[in-house]
Amino acid sequence: MQRWRVGVQREVGSHMVIEASYWGQWADRLSISQKLDYLPGQYWATGNVRNNALATALNANVTNPFYIGNFESIKTSDPVLYQQMSTLGQYTSTTIAKNRLLRAFPQMNGLNNNTDATGKARTHALEINFNRRFAKGFQVVQRLDRSVVFKVVPASGDQLPERETRMLREYAERYLPGVPLTIEVVDEIPATAAGKRHPVVVER
Repeated sequence: MQRWRVGVQREVGSHMVIEASYWGQWADRLSISQKLDYLPGQYWATGNVRNNALATALNANVTNPFYIGNFESIKTSDPVLYQQMSTLGQYTSTTIAKNRLLRAFPQMNGLNNNTDATGKARTHALEINFNRRFAKGFQVVQRLDRSVVFKVVPASGDQLPERETRMLREYAERYLPGVPLTIEVVDEIPATAAGKRHPVVVER
């Protein structure tokens, strides 16, 4: 993991400081869960409106090529395997959803690789601080933070990392909450030991 930060401070008068800073983070070799029985990109719906015609076509039932009746020879050549197949709905049903046959490894369902350490992530953040000092150690700090995290994972078939990154960026710009404001109040109160004061921090 790599981190970096660049900031500029400006003193205003004798009691105020303004700081603007940018910090970023880059990490790779992250463990991810990669779907292997993906639906190729040419069958995806495009745009921001639901494509009911495409959804209906992909969810339509068609003849199941994995129906157990097509494997009668296994009944005698490998009865144990045939018995196992007879307990699975994928082999006992005469129909199957069309989208299942269009996927990679259609004979398997929910096929994932959970040991792939090729994920990457980067973070960009903007931070603005305003510090105002008052008498007797009392000060107020206001902080504005804005950060966006982009994750890039390896491609699966027709799924391009560039497309995934663009989709994440569009999602971040559209749905991430507004810039948070943090106000921190610091004061020093007398302790039991004479002549010593300890800071007390209150944030909201």
